[in-house]
Amino acid sequence: MNMSKRLLPVALMLLALTAGFAAWQWFDRPPPPPTLSGHTTLLPEPRPIGAVGLVDAEDRPFTTEDFRGHWNLVFFGYTHCPDVCPTTLADLNATLDRLAALPHPGDPPRVVFVSVDPERDRGEQLGRFVRYFNKDFVGLTGTPAALTEFTRRLGVVYMKVAGSEGGDGYLVDHSAAVLLIDPEARLHAIMTPPHDPEALAGDLAEILSYHEALR
Repeated sequence: MNMSKRLLPVALMLLALTAGFAAWQWFDRPPPPPTLSGHTTLLPEPRPIGAVGLVDAEDRPFTTEDFRGHWNLVFFGYTHCPDVCPTTLADLNATLDRLAALPHPGDPPRVVFVSVDPERDRGEQLGRFVRYFNKDFVGLTGTPAALTEFTRRLGVVYMKVAGSEGGDGYLVDHSAAVLLIDPEARLHAIMTPPHDPEALAGDLAEILSYHEALR
């Protein structure tokens, strides 16, 4: 048997191994990152939100574990807000309607409104406010200390300022971003205003599909 005939099986084996390795590399490639609008920023590494000690509109404890198992769209504000809060919650409700018409895996995100005005926003006042926009929206608040700790970790700022009415008629300046918290209770993305429902729905569908492809 000449040399070429002896080397043929070896060459074929090497060719098969090379093809197999190339195929493995192809199928093992991570999916391409989602294509997002200019108002949504995906964190390079999702950041755990840490311990949460809030209460819902029924005064029941709401902890970090209650964020797990759901995608959550979290917005901070207060029920006496004259413009930004009602507009944003209406936009988030419209976002969910638009998201329902797009292909994406799993359940839609849950909208969570966190009041940073615990003096006025507890119980029925808080519950009635969020239910006006959607019966499934969740309203939360907490002690000033709990809110300060939670917002500090998420990079949310707020400050009480005097209103024109004086007395109890104060206002609260606050961040207007919507935060996306993933089912592992991690800050996953930040959505800055203006909040366009069409763009938000598209971004969410992209993120949910990308997250599912990584699993």
